[in-house]
Amino acid sequence: MSNSPGDELQFGDYLDLFRRRWRWVVFTTAGVVAVVALFTFTRDELYSAEAQVLVLTEQSAPSFGLSAEAEGQLVRNSVTELAYLTSSSFEEKAAEATGDPDNDVSYRMVPTGGSEDPTVVVFTARASDPQTAFDWATIHAGTYRTEQTVRIARNIQTQLEQATEKLTRLESERAETTAPLAELESELAQATDPTDVARLT
Repeated sequence: MSNSPGDELQFGDYLDLFRRRWRWVVFTTAGVVAVVALFTFTRDELYSAEAQVLVLTEQSAPSFGLSAEAEGQLVRNSVTELAYLTSSSFEEKAAEATGDPDNDVSYRMVPTGGSEDPTVVVFTARASDPQTAFDWATIHAGTYRTEQTVRIARNIQTQLEQATEKLTRLESERAETTAPLAELESELAQATDPTDVARLT
């Protein structure tokens, strides 16, 4: 089936259609523009602020634990750190510090080099006020840093207690070992005492 030349729409047909329906075109366009303008001018502005914390490997490793494979090595455990950052414990501490439980803050870790190099923890806060966004990001970074310091101190205290217990145990073992030795030395001294030997002869 072929189309005849009379079935094709010419420019004049479109112009005639527009003349008959121009009100719909104008009202629809004006309506869309009005809705977009209303949304643009009534929505709240959203500001973003970032706070960065440089975390050294030797600070991170003892603070947030090591995997079994990395025991005894200075290796970051980023999974454990991120698990803490997204935990309810950290959220509660940060919410208490900011005074707003609905603060909008996200976290990400940016390596500065290899796996054993320092890592930057970036806190990104979003709020309708720039000062609020800045405060939220700063407070979250400070809360994380405080928790890390507490964990480092706790780890040092634990190591100190373990070292003290080990020293006490070693001193006790030394005392148990030297006591029989002292008795043997006393017996040896008596056996070789020239006075006692002369008395026996």
